[in-house]
Amino acid sequence: HSDVATDAPTDRRRSGGIKINTAKQAKLKVIVDVPEVFILDTSIDLVVVIRLLAILLDNAIENSAKSELKMFAISIFNKNETQEFVITNSVQAEFDFRVMKKTKFSSKSNPEEHGWGLLYVKEIVDFSDQFDLQTSFNEGSVTQHLIIEKNHNSKKVVNE
Repeated sequence: HSDVATDAPTDRRRSGGIKINTAKQAKLKVIVDVPEVFILDTSIDLVVVIRLLAILLDNAIENSAKSELKMFAISIFNKNETQEFVITNSVQAEFDFRVMKKTKFSSKSNPEEHGWGLLYVKEIVDFSDQFDLQTSFNEGSVTQHLIIEKNHNSKKVVNE
């Protein structure tokens, strides 16, 4: 239903645009691929998706800004059973991908005050069988593939 997109408060609809503008201000090469009109399925909790995407996008923008390539890309796909977001960003040559799996990972200069974002993402993905996050690493880049099952009838409820 289109009401998900049109009834959302203005700040939520623009949040993706704000992230893209942040990436451009950081002088990143930004690639956005949305091959068709995309409306979030009504069975998906909009607030949770926005929080997950905001965290993944913030991390991607921050890490790509520190890299030599300074590249950031997001692709959005609407498939039969799922809605998918693929976020790819360049990283520093010496980036250690294993540290992303740590409980409270942060690449910020004061990590004791940060690192809750990816932990939140992990908790949601681990708790809800509606969400899946696949992370892959290639030389110089990381890809986060968020897969959300449509028409999901789980008895589990995601609490924020």
